[in-house]
Formats: sequence, structure tokens, C-alpha cells
Amino acid sequence: MLTSNFEYHLPNHLIAKYGKTDRATSRLMCIERKVDAISHDYFQNLPEILTKIFPEKCSLVVNNTKVMKARLYANKSSGKRIELLLLKHAGGNKFTSMIRGRVPLGTTLTLETATVQLLERFEDGTVLLEFSSDPFAVMIAEGHTPLPPYIDRDDTPEDTHAYQTIFANHLGSVASSTASIHFSQHVLAELEQRGIRVHEITLHIGLGTFKPINTDAIDDYSIHSEYYEITPETAHAINMDKAEGRKVVCVGSTSVRALESNALLGGTNPHTSTSPHTSISSPHTSTSSPHTSTSSPHTSISSPHTSTSSPHTSTSSPLLTPYAGETSLYITPGFRFRVADAIITNFHMPRTTLLVMMSAFYGREQLLEAYGEAIREQYKFYSYGDAMIMY
Repeated sequence: MLTSNFEYHLPNHLIAKYGKTDRATSRLMCIERKVDAISHDYFQNLPEILTKIFPEKCSLVVNNTKVMKARLYANKSSGKRIELLLLKHAGGNKFTSMIRGRVPLGTTLTLETATVQLLERFEDGTVLLEFSSDPFAVMIAEGHTPLPPYIDRDDTPEDTHAYQTIFANHLGSVASSTASIHFSQHVLAELEQRGIRVHEITLHIGLGTFKPINTDAIDDYSIHSEYYEITPETAHAINMDKAEGRKVVCVGSTSVRALESNALLGGTNPHTSTSPHTSISSPHTSTSSPHTSTSSPHTSISSPHTSTSSPHTSTSSPLLTPYAGETSLYITPGFRFRVADAIITNFHMPRTTLLVMMSAFYGREQLLEAYGEAIREQYKFYSYGDAMIMY
């Protein structure tokens, strides 16, 4: 399928540039997939909406990752300012990073609270940096909220709160799990009152979430990998929900990616199975990867939807298993969703893997028609924008 099939035109004024003071007042497009029915509501009414959609009850799965203050500004000895975007902890005081500006290998840059040296440059354009002190402490002291490029403004103190979700607890992302931004404590309390469960997974969002697909065909694109973790308690709880007949509502593309990646393990030992995974320990504690799969992670999941039988037909194999490691799962049209019964998500950029994922869940033409209606109805798009639920 051509990448050009995932394009649409968005008027610039529909890109949300700031978060809402009351985050639950975002608009919510409701899409009933079976009949292609679209209705319009507000996110603050989500508990009532879910009760109507799923009278047999449902559970939400949210991403509890926390956005790092990953944008730093350093100076060369000449005084020229260099912008850094820290991506992933590489052990000790080392971090992989994007760097804007011409900086030769071996150069030492000066920050307000530390110095940092460029150690290595990689083929994908990222670099390896080593700080003179704890990089996490440096980010706390002088880091900036890494707003996406399309917001096109400097961050403000308000973004520190607005770009973080109420579930944010595990530091490690360079972007917010934006579908969760709309949740307020009031919405959360009403969900609990209605018996709607909320489970948490962790997936640390990388820079690849903003990258457009740069190949002519979507299947030729090599997707980025991301670290995720599903605890034993969460895996058990979601397995029990499924067994009880509860529907699982994934909040955001990251929850979808984590759960569907895990389901492809088929209840086997993730350290020995062929899967879209590379098992590692927490990225904040180790740089080693002792369980690297010998198969290509992209090839192993390029067509998981071609199977006509479910890998979970045996009652002895749970749908989800505890896991901590990397996934390179690329969800494209034709993929068979094993966990997600519904998805809450924001509106995504053209030519991105996120738009492709949502097209796989709903249908490309139908999704783009819904985007067209959102534009006509003046919905706000992207990270600080409005949301939709597809069920």
C-alpha cells in the first residue's frame, strides 16, 4: 500500500498549540465501526459513553510513562548555541540524542550545570553523549518540555503540567501519551464509580512517533523500537477481564502497541519465542541486551495478520504475559487485533505509523472520511487537540 494513501490536508489553525485549562473539556468524536456511525461529544462524558457502548462493562488500559525534560541548550567554546534532544538512557551518564548544529566528534559542550561530550555518531542521525554528571539531574535543573515540532513555539512553565498525563509515573519518554492528556481526576473518579477498571502499562515513547514514513510503500518502512513493560499484576488483570467478557479499551497508540506486541508472544516465554521483541532490562539500569532475538524484528511481524487461527486457542496459554523489553511491532492494514476492542486516540499526522495503525483498526478510507468530518467540524488536531473513540 502506498504511503501517499495516508495523506490529508489540515488547515494550520486546527493544530492545537496549547493545552486546555480543563483537560476533560476536549471534544470527543465517537465512531461505531460496524455501521460507520459518527457522533460528537465531550471527553468529560466518557464514563457515561462507555457505559452505553459496553453495558457488559469494560476496562481501560493507559500508558503511565512520564515525559522527560529532554530538550537542552548547550554552548560550544565559540559561544554558539546547540540544541540537544535526549532520547534514551545508555547507562551511566550516557544518553543517545538528537543534536541540532554542526558538532565534531569529541567536542565538549557546556550546559548551565554540567558539560557534555559527543562520543559517537550513528547512521540514523542520532549521537551518543556523555555528561559530566547525572543527566537526569541535568534535565530537572535546566531541561525544557520537548514539545512536538508542529506546535512551533517555545515551551512555557504551563507545559510542564499540560503536556504530562495524570498517570505519568515512570520517566523515560520524549513525547506524551497524548490520548491520556484528556483524563482528569474527576473523570477517573466517575469511571471507578461506574465499575470501569483502569490498568496501567509503560511504554517509553521515542522520537520515531513524530517521523513521517519516508518510503513510497508503507511495508518498506523500518519502524523504530520502543521499550515497554507489562507487570505480572497488569497482565493477570487484563487476562481476567477478557475471561469475564469485559471489553478492553486501549487509551492511545502506545497502549495498543504494547498490548498487541505482548499478545503476539502467545503466552510463551518471551526470552525464547520468535516475536517482534528484544528483551532487555530497564533502560535506566542497564545497557546490555542479553536476550536479543536472532531473527529480524521487522520481518518477524511484517504479516502477523496472515494467520487464520488464533494463537490463544489453548486455555493454558494466557493472552498476555509479564514482559519488559523492546518492541518493533508495526501495525498495518490487515493486522488482526487480539486485545484491543476499542481505541481512544488523538488525531494523527499524515504519513505516520500512528495514522497507519488507526487505519488498520478502522479502515483507511473510513478513517480519512472521519478526519474530513473532524476538519469540517473544527476539531483541534495533534498532541494538544481533541480525541476520538473507535469501537
